[in-house]
Amino acid sequence: MLSFLVLSWALSFGYVPNQVDSIQGSMIMANQNRFATFVTVEGGVTAWDRIHIYGSVETYQYLVSDSISFAPYRADYIAGADVYITDWLSAGIVHECDHPVMSVVKMPSIKYESEYNYLKTETKIFIKIGSNVREH
Repeated sequence: MLSFLVLSWALSFGYVPNQVDSIQGSMIMANQNRFATFVTVEGGVTAWDRIHIYGSVETYQYLVSDSISFAPYRADYIAGADVYITDWLSAGIVHECDHPVMSVVKMPSIKYESEYNYLKTETKIFIKIGSNVREH
């Protein structure tokens, strides 16, 4: 049965015990002395059972110990679109960008220098062949 429009969403969250990025030997890592967490919000829409447009945002933040709040330090974004040609063949584009974040509200207990200075951008145009190309 063909569905004209199907919406999907997901929310996930958790603890980040380790986060290290390295380019040409330069290491960038989250402060291991602070409690880091993440939250991910994902959404998508599928139209006519053939076109899938999706996106997500994932933020990383430190728990502020002297209050019930968080200090974000990184946000990762994904946006993409797939066209399902058959059950085993699709084509699409996906863009991912990761950015350092500084909290808007200044609190004395938070260090605001660029202690996590990571930036990434990547766009891929692809053709996917497989037994079920609709699985991400």
